[in-house]
Amino acid sequence: MTESSAYDEDVIAKAFHSKRKTRQATVRILKSISGPIGALLVVMGGIWILQGLNLAWGPLAKSFMQNDRHWAVYGTLLLIAGLCVIAWSYAKPRKR
Repeated sequence: MTESSAYDEDVIAKAFHSKRKTRQATVRILKSISGPIGALLVVMGGIWILQGLNLAWGPLAKSFMQNDRHWAVYGTLLLIAGLCVIAWSYAKPRKR
């Protein structure tokens, strides 16, 4: 093996390691942000369900969404999506 090819392999290994570290850092950042976003989706979905089923109180009871079953369905979907986001944000990464 020549000195040039050993240098090329070293450069390629460093570039791969750098990309991997960048990817891991990006996933960590996304997971730390997605937890609160998922919680917000769950809360919004719960509010929409309450309004759609006409169970809301206080300022939430004065809405165009009141007693409209469509909003209960949309809220259920949003709540499920929020739970999935929270589950993803707390899932441990797979080992490769």
